[in-house]
Amino acid sequence: MPNDRRVICLELNELSTELLNLFIQAGELPAFDRLRNQSIVATTDAEASGKWLHSTTQWQTVYSGLPHHVHQEDRLALPSSVRSSPVVESIADSGRPIAQCGTCFDDDEVRSLNEDLSESNSPIAQLLSNDELELLSRFFLQRATDDRDHSTPIGARETLGLFRSLRKRGLTGQTAQRILQQLFAERTRSVRWKRPLLLDAIQCDLFEEYYSSHRPALSMFRSHTASHFQRRYWRYFQPELFPIRASASDLLTFRTALLECYRSIDQTIERFLRLDPQATIMVVPGLGQRAFPEHDQAGSSRESSFVGREFLEQQLAPNRSVFSEPTFGPEFRLRFENCDDAATAVNALESLIDSEGRPAFELRQHSNRLTGIATRRSIAAKEELLTDQKTRQKVLLSDLVRIEQNPLSSHADPEGIFWIRQPGIRHRVVQQPISLTQIAPTILDILDLPCPSELQGASLFESPAEDISPVRSHHLQTGRRTVSAKC
Repeated sequence: MPNDRRVICLELNELSTELLNLFIQAGELPAFDRLRNQSIVATTDAEASGKWLHSTTQWQTVYSGLPHHVHQEDRLALPSSVRSSPVVESIADSGRPIAQCGTCFDDDEVRSLNEDLSESNSPIAQLLSNDELELLSRFFLQRATDDRDHSTPIGARETLGLFRSLRKRGLTGQTAQRILQQLFAERTRSVRWKRPLLLDAIQCDLFEEYYSSHRPALSMFRSHTASHFQRRYWRYFQPELFPIRASASDLLTFRTALLECYRSIDQTIERFLRLDPQATIMVVPGLGQRAFPEHDQAGSSRESSFVGREFLEQQLAPNRSVFSEPTFGPEFRLRFENCDDAATAVNALESLIDSEGRPAFELRQHSNRLTGIATRRSIAAKEELLTDQKTRQKVLLSDLVRIEQNPLSSHADPEGIFWIRQPGIRHRVVQQPISLTQIAPTILDILDLPCPSELQGASLFESPAEDISPVRSHHLQTGRRTVSAKC
């Protein structure tokens, strides 16, 4: 009998447990509420701190089943590192396809939606090309937080070409109408900050089009909307927590930003509940977030973005280009035409030191890609002069990195949620926090696939019965075993 089990992982990056519960209790998130009441509900513990308390690190933990001190992937790793994970390899060995959809995925071998995945060299299908992802990033994220800048990030011709391409891949008329309404509103009101809310709707459109024809065994739908909005706008939702007082105009503009964000994600949840009633849906934020007033202290890090493409292109051969890849955090990702250009850029940035002789950037090269982060991201550092150790020339940090005026509002939290809605299973609560290393074995368990020996976690369904608190008596049916539960 063919194995047609399907798992959809909703990777709602760093969704805040506190805000989620608050908005559900207020009756603002009906789809989330319904999904929770249909799910096995658990709390995850990332068991990490410091540089390891980062979403890139924890996504590797989720899909590898290995703790961070084993896989050693830090915040400068590429999102595509999950490709080599045991989960992906096990599903690939079974001959079934995998799909990923998200604004921060990348792939050297991009395939079209119409390609036969069974003949592909990789089991993962990416729904957009790198160039399309870059245009989406520029359109929805570039200057999206600087509401006073009303210039158009990309030209009309590029915009038209992008949306023609999206239309072929499944963009619905309803989403297109929302985009037009957003652009029209920007002409008279300060609402550019709402642009990222449309990304999830676009991703849903494309994902549904693909899913309806391919029915992949594992689907990974990643959204950074909650993480992005929480870091920028939590201070306006609970201004009493933060030492730096927001202006009256900013409070008026952004006070409801977090609620609008969670309502938008709730609409995404509603769509997935309707998409495939027979599929298992997992909500996996990886980490949580919490308000972080400590960022308001003098000298604390701010949100930043890399703006030094012109500087790097001057270091390259004539007519060479540098391409920015989408990212929501302070890390930046750059793509080059070849590995040599990437190495040249690394050498140029590694040569820059600050006034105290410290490296200005943390960098890592991945073939023709470069991932990095500025080491100085405080307001005081904006006008700092960097020194090129080779030429002794001076470079303004602000010519390479744009540092936002406002401090970050939130910080990653090791506590997250893990919900599993599986057909025929009723709501129950796992009492003790589980490790992120248990998610990979749980996915393989549901798909009735063997669990590689190197995985260090155990499936959630292998937990002792007393660790699971049922709402009503029933049997928990998985691919390989049945766990009885009593009231």
